[in-house]
Amino acid sequence: MEWGDRAKASAAAVAADERAGGGEEVLGGYVKVMTDEQMEVLRKQISIYATICEQLVDMHRTLTEHQDTIAGRSAQLRAKPIATL
Repeated sequence: MEWGDRAKASAAAVAADERAGGGEEVLGGYVKVMTDEQMEVLRKQISIYATICEQLVDMHRTLTEHQDTIAGRSAQLRAKPIATL
């Protein structure tokens, strides 16, 4: 069976399921696989992950600057382009 035929058969099956009272919604040809509650939980998890990543980046910058200060190097050297050194 060709890909196009599979897609048509799948769409027809979903449409038949919708007519039969199946709970899945078809949005622009895509089947909704997560409930609204699951999507909200996922959004919260992504938001928390992004916050943690930002905090880790800030912590890394702080530690790197501290190490540069201890080693007697200027943290500004890292920010300057190589051509100006």
